[in-house]
Amino acid sequence: MCPYCEAVLSNPGAAQCDSCLRPLPQKGGTPVLRIQFPTGELKVSVGQHLVLGRDAGQSPVAATFTQYDNVSRRHSTLWLDPSGTAWVRDEGSTNGTFVNGERLPRGVEAPIRDGDQLRLAADVTGTVQLS
Repeated sequence: MCPYCEAVLSNPGAAQCDSCLRPLPQKGGTPVLRIQFPTGELKVSVGQHLVLGRDAGQSPVAATFTQYDNVSRRHSTLWLDPSGTAWVRDEGSTNGTFVNGERLPRGVEAPIRDGDQLRLAADVTGTVQLS
């Protein structure tokens, strides 16, 4: 049964639900989201929300972005849900959050996938790795 829409699964080993098309939890290790930025790699575990930005009071990874003046103090948030789907939300940044070149509207949650490019403002691009 799909944990989201409760549809009966025709193939219990499927990667996504045929009804709602959401990724299904897979057996195996705990998923980890990694974003490789030029200034370092960030890791996000299931259930963790990580604020990206220059303000050390709001972002535990602020040192990754302090050299970039066009990255907002509280720029965007990353998280990994229990199904292993990674998400990003722009937190009202001045210069935008982009997934594969597409700007996210403020406050909108967007899924990110392995191999996607996540860009903060004009200068900071990271590669998404899901494992």
